[in-house]
Amino acid sequence: INAEYMGHLQKRYVIRSCFGGPDQSFVLSGSEDSKVYVYHRETGRKLLSLTGHTNVVNSVSWNPVYYNMFASASDDGVVRVWTTEQPNGTVEEEEEDADGEEPEDENDEVE
Repeated sequence: INAEYMGHLQKRYVIRSCFGGPDQSFVLSGSEDSKVYVYHRETGRKLLSLTGHTNVVNSVSWNPVYYNMFASASDDGVVRVWTTEQPNGTVEEEEEDADGEEPEDENDEVE
């Protein structure tokens, strides 16, 4: 095993993950906790956990042309298209609020 990616939940359903970003530097995964997770491929470090779905996120895909864009599909019947702040596709680690909570992320919804 080269790296382990911890934090997402997968017990009952098949969760599809993928590589993406510049040089395939990131791992994108759905989760049974209704979130989308982004990890650094080499270190396994969790960079983002994105909220926006209301059911299992079982499929994700990174845009092969626009590295700052990826999509997630959920059993809630919604496909969401996400973008990072950085147009070159790099992902910065999210910061926690003073109360220890992760900030909510903005996203675009496509139904």
